[in-house]
Amino acid sequence: MRIAKKLIIGMIICQLSHLSQGAEVDLIKTNLVKINCNQGQNLEAIIDGVIGGTELWRAPYSPPAWIEIDLGAIKNISRINLFMYWAGKRYYQYYIEGSSDGKTWKILADTRNKELISTRAGYLHMISVPARFIRITFVYNSINSEIHVYEVEIYGNDSE
Repeated sequence: MRIAKKLIIGMIICQLSHLSQGAEVDLIKTNLVKINCNQGQNLEAIIDGVIGGTELWRAPYSPPAWIEIDLGAIKNISRINLFMYWAGKRYYQYYIEGSSDGKTWKILADTRNKELISTRAGYLHMISVPARFIRITFVYNSINSEIHVYEVEIYGNDSE
């Protein structure tokens, strides 16, 4: 009886993943990505699927700290969700860039002149751009001198 249930669950998962091809998906979860940063600790936490708790990437923001995500190929990106540490009514200032070749960058979102309080819901940036690389550069935390990132989600169409 247990085996049959597992087979049925497996078939449903296969059907759902087949139906979602071409639909908006979290590109980090569906592609083999490479992540890099210029400083900090625990970088792998930004793509582990966990929002909250003790596992997060932390780095001093001076000089500006950055994270770079390589999606492996050019993807049609529709939104980026950024989940930062939210205690203490803090806000972070940063900008997000996209690139097709890793050399020429275009600013996709910019919060350097904003004071948006960090919450559990994260920061949502609606964009529409083809890109292979996403770089997030952090320049300020209103409470202390570190940047704290729980998770980065990049949504879009997986087809090039």
